[in-house]
Parts: sequence; C-alpha cells; structure tokens
Amino acid sequence: MKIVGKTITILDEIIMEAFDMAGFGHEDVKIQEFNARIQSGKYRLPCFQRDFKWNPAKIKSLINSIQHGYPAGSLLFLEVNKDDPLIPPQEFKLADPQKFTEKPEMLVLDGQQRMTSCYHVFNNLGYYSYYINYKELMKLQKDGVEDFDFETLIVNKRHNSNPASELENGLFPISFLADRSTMRDQIKSYVNLIQTDASKSEICNFLNYTFQDIVDNILDYQFPVVKLPESSSMEAVCKVFQTINTTGLKLSVFDICVAVFMPKGINLKQRVSEAIENHSIVKKMIDKDATMVLQVVALLSNKQPNTNALAKLLDPDDITDHWDDAINGIEQALIMFDSFGAGTKKNLALLPYSPMVPIVAAVLIRIKYLNMSVPEQAAVEQKIKTYYFTVALSARYTEGTNAKIHEDFKNLRQWITNDDIPAMISYGVDWNTEKIVEYNKNGAFGKAVLTILNNNGIKDFYKNKKVGVGENIESCDLHHIFPKAKYKENYNDILVNSVFNYTWLLKDTNVYIQDERTHEYLDKIMNALDLTEKQLKKKLAAHYIDEKLYNSLYNEDFVEFLNGRAEAFKKMFIDAGVQFKEVRQDELEIENEEYEDEDEDA
Repeated sequence: MKIVGKTITILDEIIMEAFDMAGFGHEDVKIQEFNARIQSGKYRLPCFQRDFKWNPAKIKSLINSIQHGYPAGSLLFLEVNKDDPLIPPQEFKLADPQKFTEKPEMLVLDGQQRMTSCYHVFNNLGYYSYYINYKELMKLQKDGVEDFDFETLIVNKRHNSNPASELENGLFPISFLADRSTMRDQIKSYVNLIQTDASKSEICNFLNYTFQDIVDNILDYQFPVVKLPESSSMEAVCKVFQTINTTGLKLSVFDICVAVFMPKGINLKQRVSEAIENHSIVKKMIDKDATMVLQVVALLSNKQPNTNALAKLLDPDDITDHWDDAINGIEQALIMFDSFGAGTKKNLALLPYSPMVPIVAAVLIRIKYLNMSVPEQAAVEQKIKTYYFTVALSARYTEGTNAKIHEDFKNLRQWITNDDIPAMISYGVDWNTEKIVEYNKNGAFGKAVLTILNNNGIKDFYKNKKVGVGENIESCDLHHIFPKAKYKENYNDILVNSVFNYTWLLKDTNVYIQDERTHEYLDKIMNALDLTEKQLKKKLAAHYIDEKLYNSLYNEDFVEFLNGRAEAFKKMFIDAGVQFKEVRQDELEIENEEYEDEDEDA
C-alpha cells in the first residue's frame, strides 16, 4: 500500500556536512535509545530551555513522519563537562530525577519538543495516550486502498494508565512500540486472549504479521544528532542554537541571560517565579517578556538597556542590587497605566508599547515615587500620562527602540525632577482630522484611543452592564458602531474599520444590532428598554457620542460621525497634556497594523 505523506528533503544531510566541516561530531540515535537516556538522566535540557509546548496535532504529525521514515529534523546536543558544566541542566518534562542513575552527558539545545513528545508517547506519559487505529488500518489494507493518510489513523485520548484496554476497541497503544520485544509481547498477550474467538482470527493474523511490517519504521527510526564539544563557549552555543533552532521555541535574550548568570549564582527563572507569586500584577507583563525586568535593572545600574547586550553588560551585583526595585517599579508603572485606562490587570491588549513599561518603572524607582506626598505624586502622574499618550499617538517606538529607551528614561526623569520638557513632548503630535480617522484599532494610536474610552466607565448600549477591559467587567467585544455588515458597501474598509467606529458591547447586544442600520437599532433599543431619546443619549455619552454625534449616528452621516468622534477624543488627549500640531492631509502618513477582521474579545 502507498501512504500519503510529506516530501523528503536533504536538509539534514546539508546540516551534517556543514558540522563535519566545522569539526563537530555527529551520530544517529534511535528513539528507544534517547528515551532510555532521558530516563536515566544522561540526556537533559539546559536551564534556559522553555517549557514543552507541543499540542496533539503536532505530536501526531511527528509520529506520522517517523512512521514514514521521513526526516523529522536533526537534534543539537552539547557535550557536558561533568566537573565544570558550561550550562546548568534541568530534566525533561515528566522525567523523574529520583530515578536518575547517571550524571548528565548531553544537553539538548535543539529538539526538546520532538524528544519530549517521543518520550511521552512511547512511555505513555502526559495528558494523553496515543494509539494507532489498527482496525481501520486493517480495513484499508483488506479493501486494497493504496493512497491514504496514515496521520488520520493516529488517535489521542485522555491518559489511560492501562492502554491495553483499548485494544478491544481497535486501538493499538503506541507506547507498546517502545521496542520490538515490548511490541511482540503485547501482541502475543492480546492474540492469546482472543484467538479462541473464530470471529477474530483476521485480527490475530493482521497483528501478528501485516501490522508489524507496517510499524517497522517506527522501531528502526533514527534521529541525526549534531554534538557540540564541551569546550564550546557560551557565546558559541547561543549563536549555534539561534541559527539551527527551527522546530522549537526561539531562544530569547532572557533565556540566554538565564544561562549566563546561573553559573554565577543568579537563578533568574526562580526570581521570576517569586516575582509573579508576590506581585500578581506583573505576571502578564513578565510572562510576555521577562527581559523587561533586566532592562529596568540596566537603567537603574546606569547601563544601556540594549536587549541583545544585556548578558554582557550586566553583572551579578547589578541583578542582586536592583532586581527587587525593578519588579516594584514595573508594578507601580502598570498600576499607573491602569489608572489611565490600560486595563493591564485583565490583559495587555491596550498597552501601546511594551518599552513604555521599563522606562516608567525605572523613573518611578529613581524619583522614589512612593515616598512622595500626594500632591507630588499627582504631578508625576500627570507628566507620565502626557508621556504615555504622546508616545503612543506619535508612534515613537516603531523603530530604534533600544536607543530611545535609554534616552527617554533620562529625559522623562529630568522633566519630572527639573521641569525640562523633552522634545518628544514639546514637538507634539501631527493631526489632521480627515486623515486621522484612517487609523484602525490595532496599532499604538488605536490603543491610545481605546485606553481613553476604557477609562470612561462605559456601559453596554442595551444592558446596564459595564464593558471594556479590566477586572469585574462583563465579557465583551469591540464592535463597530456603524455595523460593518450594513455599511461596508457604502464606505471603504479603512473608514469602516476606523478606531473611531468602535466601542465595547456585550456579544448579545452586537447580535441584536449587527444587521440593523443605526437609526433602526437606536429605535429598537429605546422601544425594548422603554427609554426616552434623552435617556439613550445619556447612555451613549460615556462612549464619547455627544448629542451632535448622536444626530450623526441616527441620521447615518458616517463621515461626520467619525470626524466628530475623533475631535472628541482629541479634546481628551489635550486634557491629558498632549500637544497637537495641525498639518495638511498629505503631510500625515497613516501606518496601520494589519487589520484583524474578527471583533476582539475583551
């Protein structure tokens, strides 16, 4: 029979040849061999490796490739100096250190996802047990079907500590393919159990012969392994890892720093875990990129916060001296941003730029914000609010971010302490109402607009429930005020998807109004809730839809509505301290993030 699969490439041959030329060793390792070495502790992961992430779909695709004998990518190992290891090791997920009988000989730099998948599948570990639907395979073989996808025969079910119980259901546990001896013993045991049943003689013959031939590739499969010598430097290891790591999770700056500082007595992973445990507000921010903490440490240490140089620029004393302050500063910054409407306790969807966080965090620690009087704190908050919206509206951190972080930290701190207004603030934001309405909701500009809206205590059009982004707020979505379904034929996508045509609504409300014209759904809401027009206008006012804009909305004057709502938000930005500079339409270039067609869940 012919099984449909993926195209074979020569990538691994090229990789092996390249590493041979570089003087690195290589060998081929069978699945059962590396599974045994993971179990004994010989094979481990470097401390900077991230968690196992593969889902069942990826695991089944891997098993499919193995069954076909297709290349599934080479593995990259680092030989371990047992007396002076370059990188501290950690065990594979679900490998039991108490059962280790060997010291680590190899660290797996690239291949964690594939090796962990095999370790779990062939040892029946993890959330799922994996099977081959042998009855369906037998039927296909009996019917003479030559072209079929073997991957469709791979089944995952909730973990079963006794996977043999699924044999009666036509499912052969892949964990029984750990080696030939196990496979034969399990098949023999099951065949002996059912062979007295004449109706199952066909199954017995299939399992004893044809099935074993088909799965032979799995038992013989070998992964090509590249081995870096133990004499490799940390810099060389990280460089090779980033170059060849194509199937796993990309090594981040923070991962490299974890590896660099661990031998120096600084466990960054543990520090992050403790920070999240003791400061729940910072969890989402640090989960997104823990490198931010090191950037704050660098600023507090009077060093450049360039992400790619942090491992070289920082020393252990910097981290020891400033780590706690960095975490406290990030917490203070996020609390302040939430007072502007950013809603970071719920998620980071409205945060215009991540680099704003380390800048403000370091400034708050340097000026000892928490020790200030209430009036002093209020003055600081006003300046940071001006900074927050100005850099978002002017797209300041679109490029050249590393240099700007250090520059803006110094300038913002000096502005707060000496009233020296930075150029980024005094220059202001270019504005042209007719052009500005082309901004969508996805970029920094759109997020600044939504932050202002989110801070206004808005309630759903139909139900009297608070909506937006934040804690204790109903699950809701960002939806078009002029429903897209009704107006997309009259206006181009850029205007229909303008951030000024959005607000938060409950899902039920959106369904209620999405197929209506604006005056139809406004009348519908008034009739259903027995509201006067005055009462409805009051409800919409919190969404920055004043009486004039209400009339534009009701009368379906879309362009007038967008322009008027943009002006309403502009007034709020001016109240926040943002300065604007009027320009011609041709002087203002709108650079939108790629538009997401689906409405977002808040």
